[in-house]
Amino acid sequence: MTAGAIITAGEISNMRSQIEMCWNPPVGVRGAASQRVQVKIALNKDGTISNVEPITRDSNGYKEVAINAAVRAVLSCAPYEFPTEKYELWNGLIATSTQICRPKNGMQPSDIRRISGPF
Repeated sequence: MTAGAIITAGEISNMRSQIEMCWNPPVGVRGAASQRVQVKIALNKDGTISNVEPITRDSNGYKEVAINAAVRAVLSCAPYEFPTEKYELWNGLIATSTQICRPKNGMQPSDIRRISGPF
């Protein structure tokens, strides 16, 4: 990977689209679909998932249903397609119910690239 390598808006949009294909908003629990949740996605170089860890933790029943739906979506859509030469940038991706963002080392939350979407 080159020193100036970045994840482009198109690449983020592609990842978001991949997750959205498997995203099924929670039904049957009033308010669950509107909950904002975050999961951290650890990828293998071949695009398979090595780990999905909920960042959002809450005993609120609505959030729990939404967290489970987010984890299911991430797991169901693997393997993911991304430029393998940018693996270090993709590994450790943070996905939220409304956006996908990748925190870079030393960057502040306001510096994180964000792309909105239904997932």
